[in-house]
Formats: sequence, structure tokens, C-alpha cells
Amino acid sequence: MGTLIFELTNNLVIFRPEEEETTDKDTLFYIYEKVPYEIGQDISLEELEKIGKRIINMKELDVNVVRKAASIVTPMVRKKGTVLGYRLFGFLLLMKLSMDTILSYTYAKGLAELSNEIVDSEGSVAYKLGQYFLNELNYTVGFSKDAIDILSNEQQFKDFYNILVDKLEKADNIEIAYDNFIEAIKNTKINL
Repeated sequence: MGTLIFELTNNLVIFRPEEEETTDKDTLFYIYEKVPYEIGQDISLEELEKIGKRIINMKELDVNVVRKAASIVTPMVRKKGTVLGYRLFGFLLLMKLSMDTILSYTYAKGLAELSNEIVDSEGSVAYKLGQYFLNELNYTVGFSKDAIDILSNEQQFKDFYNILVDKLEKADNIEIAYDNFIEAIKNTKINL
């Protein structure tokens, strides 16, 4: 037995086995039809595998994405900037890399319809995934109240996530993307 602990879309959920008190065995599942269970409701792994397909272990996703992010940001680690700006950029970059990784896994498993659904609602899925990272993987540790407030506000999260995605697509390198991201969010109502 276990529990569905997060719903990212109508068909994408995070499952935690009952015997687990940590996130080590949390698994992202694709459910073929709309999720027939409520979040928090118990379900057996066997039943879940009958109605869906495993995508990736969440701990594996976290470790892989942190490695990717570390290699990407190496050129800018000595760059001076605001703590809030770095936190927002870094966390949103993790979410973007997580989304790309999930999309790669769904395509590799032949789940094109799920991939399309994720792409069509990427900001919303990234926000929900971000809440999992913040609350379940304990990413809030070390974050200021301002950063947590921004990342916990769905509209602000999606706005900043979309800015990040835009700046990453238009930049030649990560340093330029970071600088352009910081400039863009300075034009919002937050105080860096």
C-alpha cells in the first residue's frame, strides 16, 4: 500500500509507498485515465501499476537535475548578485531542468499524449512540482521568507518561470540568461 501525495496533472501523480517515511521511494506515475483516487488516499502499488505507468523515481530526478544544474551554472558561480535573485533563478532553473527530464522520460516511454499535456501546461506543472521540491524534498531550508512567498504563489511562480524559460531560450550562455532574468524581474513588483 501507499499514498498518492501530489497531483501534477489529471494524469500525473507522485506515489509514496506506505512503509516509507522519507521521499527516497516517491515515484512519478502516469495514470492512463483521469486519476480515480483522491490525493492522500491509499492505493496499492499493484493497483497503481494496473492503471498507470512509472515514469521516474523522484529522488533520482532530484539528483540528476542537481548535477545538470551544477554543470550549467559553473561559469557564473563567482558572479555577484542578490541572494533573492540567485535563489529564484537557481530554483526555477531546477524546475525547468526537471520538466525537461520528465518530458524526456515520457517521450522515451512512448507517452506522447502526456508529453503534449505537460508542454501545454508547463508553468502549472512546474509550479506543482516546485511545491513538491519545496515541501517534500525540503528545498525551503536556507530560503528567505521572500523567496518562499514568491515560489509558493502560483501566479508569481508561473510568471517568473516563464521569464526564465524565455531568457534561457534567447541567451547564448547561462551568464547572459541570468543577467537578463534579473533585469526582467526588476521590472516586476519584487524588491531584489
